[in-house]
Amino acid sequence: MAFSRISLMLGCFIVAISLLSGATTATQYTVGDDFGWNLPPNDTFYQTWANNKSFVVGDKLVFQGTGQTFADVSEEEYNNCTNPGLVIGVTTAVTYNFTKPGAYYFVGTVDDNCQQGQKFEVKNVTGNAIVDAPPAGFAPKAVTSFGGAFVGVVLAMLFLS
Repeated sequence: MAFSRISLMLGCFIVAISLLSGATTATQYTVGDDFGWNLPPNDTFYQTWANNKSFVVGDKLVFQGTGQTFADVSEEEYNNCTNPGLVIGVTTAVTYNFTKPGAYYFVGTVDDNCQQGQKFEVKNVTGNAIVDAPPAGFAPKAVTSFGGAFVGVVLAMLFLS
């Protein structure tokens, strides 16, 4: 009887861990790593940096550079190094959030920095779109019900076996 109780508890523990392991957390990336967002040493520097990453919805890009700017642009603007007019200045650091799956295109907008390689594209952002946060104190019924049901099952197994 004690062995089956332990087996049942171990089984529930494994199920709980497997349910929770599906959750992912956002990662924060500094664009260009230690080099930051500056005029690159070659025209493939930032694209090589981006190609070595797997981005998901919720991840954050931190643009760090002195006197640099960037813009989130369309694919056409990216390919042509078009300055879109809406420019984000980087005085110390600016954070950009991936909010939906799909492709993203970034260009440097100072002088001819884009033509010199201060640009990169991310075509593989995966995951579900982020929706607006619910009001404070709001708890979705599915989460509450699952948590309560799980605790109830574990308690029942411990005390009713």
